[in-house]
Amino acid sequence: MSKPVHILGIAGSLRRDSYNRATLRAATELVPEGATIEIFELDGAIATARAQYHLRQMMVFLNMFPVNQPEVMIANASERFDAQGNLTDDATKEFIRQLLQSLVDWTRRIS
Repeated sequence: MSKPVHILGIAGSLRRDSYNRATLRAATELVPEGATIEIFELDGAIATARAQYHLRQMMVFLNMFPVNQPEVMIANASERFDAQGNLTDDATKEFIRQLLQSLVDWTRRIS
């Protein structure tokens, strides 16, 4: 029997209605079986993709084990979420599912 996998999602936006946070809310509905996800919301102005990319660089420097692929960057986010902040785009949902599955598989492989 495999161990449960716990995923930490980090929201890099201060805005409660940001697409970054909406994506993490969507991820909680797409997480693979046997895994859980918790959302950690940062306080600070790091809502850009550049900041998220730099966070990945720091993980590499610290010899952490981030999932490098697939990388999920959501272009034209306003077209992929409804007015209530719900993710409506099936292709984006699939990218998130693939990322979460890769994270679960990688975690099980290295643990």
